[in-house]
Formats: sequence, structure tokens, C-alpha cells
Amino acid sequence: MAANLLTNVKKTIVDVEIRTEVGWTDSTVALHWIRAKGENYKQFVSNQSRKIFKTGIDNWRHVSGEQNPADIASRGTTKPLTNLWWDGPVWLQDKSSWPEDITTNPTSQSKGEARRIKDVLAIAIQDKNDPLHQVMSKYDLNKSIRITTWVQRFIQNSRGDQKRGQLTTDEIENATFMWIKESQKQAKRDEKFDKHSEQLNLQLDERGIYVCKGRLVGEYPIYLPTESVLTEKLVIAAHRQTLHGGVGFTMTKIREKY
Repeated sequence: MAANLLTNVKKTIVDVEIRTEVGWTDSTVALHWIRAKGENYKQFVSNQSRKIFKTGIDNWRHVSGEQNPADIASRGTTKPLTNLWWDGPVWLQDKSSWPEDITTNPTSQSKGEARRIKDVLAIAIQDKNDPLHQVMSKYDLNKSIRITTWVQRFIQNSRGDQKRGQLTTDEIENATFMWIKESQKQAKRDEKFDKHSEQLNLQLDERGIYVCKGRLVGEYPIYLPTESVLTEKLVIAAHRQTLHGGVGFTMTKIREKY
């Protein structure tokens, strides 16, 4: 009996013609990003916007948090679930009763994820002169580092130092340090570098990498320029590894590795 009921339900769903799909969010910031299709925003926002549009829903509207069933799950509740959770807002099935559509405007929060124009121009110049920078701009951190490592191995093999098999930890580490050095080299051309060097007490270590030598002996964090595409990819990778755990967790993850 249960199987027959399920079959009938499936047939009913198949027979229903879906004319339009509408997405609802109670975040005006997220709505602004979605409507902008993630264009001119940093990689995380841009990628999430693309994933949203892959669902096929291109009509997004705003709903207040009090009328958003998903908000109940995100906040948690010890009270019995209301009709809002089970059936959605009372106006949902009557289009004429929908909340008036809003026009979103840039805010300080939405602008915080905007990619600064000078960063884009700097990366474009680097892309034109160095194909490896195209790799870092196009792919995530791990893939960029691995591509760089394979290129370095190819160069070494071309010089007679033949290596076979999987990439080693040392090779990957050397490629990472190469990117750090390149980013620091670019930063030295910035007029703000001298100020950073004085404030952070930047000094070259035995690897030829600038580190911040503070009061703690042996604890010398690597200097990562703010304007570097490498720094952006490091933060994104750490943010994902901590399951979007916030600024504190992200910074801790970066310190563990660098």
C-alpha cells in the first residue's frame, strides 16, 4: 500500500508543469551579490553566485527573517514547529500576496567582498608577462601549487636532473616558497612596503623569505602582502578547510601552515 501511494505521488509530481522557479532569501547582502551574478567580486562570492545560478533559478526575491522557514533551522528552536516550517508563509501560494520586490543597493558589507580595480589591473599585468600567474588567478591554491611543482620538475628534468613518480613533499614546499618569494618581490615595488617593513620588523630568513620578527623568539610569521593573489588564495583555502569557521579560525589555520 505504501509503495502504491508513493508511486501515485511521483506520478502527480511529474504531471505538474513548473512554469517558473523563484528563490527567496532574507539576506539583502546575499541578494545583491546574486543579482550582480558575482561579477567584480572576490573569488568566494563569485564562485558561490555561479553555483546558485547553476540551479536554474534566476528570479530571486527578498523575504523577511520572520517569514523565512529556513531561518528556524539556522537558529534552532525548542518549541513545537509551527505552520511556517511545514507549509511556508501563508502568502507563498498566492502570487498577488507576495511581499513587494525590493531594489538592492551596495552596502559596506557587500562592498567588502568587491575586488578592487587596482588588484585586477595588477593581476592582469602579471598574467600578460608570466603564464604562471594565470594559473594562480584561474585555479584554487592546491591546484596552482601542484601545476607549478610539475613545471619546476619539468625544468629540472630538462637540465638532466631526472625525477619520476609522484610529486614529493619537498618539491611542493619549494613551489610554495617560490610563490611566496614572488609575491614579496612584487610587494617590494609598492610604496607601502617600507612602512610595512618598519612596522612589522621584516627580515630575510635563511630561505630568502621575509618574516615578521617580533618579541617571541622562534615565532616568525611569513610576510604575506595584502595585494597578492597568492594571499587571497591562501585565505580562501584556509576558510574552506575550517568549514567557513570565521576570521579567527581562518587565521589560525594559516598560521599553522605558514
